Amino acid sequence: MIYTSCKAACPILIADMREIRKTVEASEAPHKEKVKYILVSIDPKVDTPEHLKKFAQESHMDDDQWVFLCVRMKKKDPRVCRCVGSELQSRYLL
Repeated sequence: MIYTSCKAACPILIADMREIRKTVEASEAPHKEKVKYILVSIDPKVDTPEHLKKFAQESHMDDDQWVFLCVRMKKKDPRVCRCVGSELQSRYLL
């Protein structure tokens, strides 16, 4: 889970995702070209589909293996973040 305006943990998460990709690419895993690297934004006001596409392009994360998704919420609700985090089995701080 990320949000593109985050200046603390999110850049570290993105760097970690790039390292994961490098590790997979360097491995002998079959079908490694079919792996998808998925980042889910929890800031729907800023991270619109258009903004996420621009972010992906500027970050050189815009090939078919990178997938950026955004959670749609009428207002920020920590329960949604917890639910998404739980489903993705990720840790987060609110």
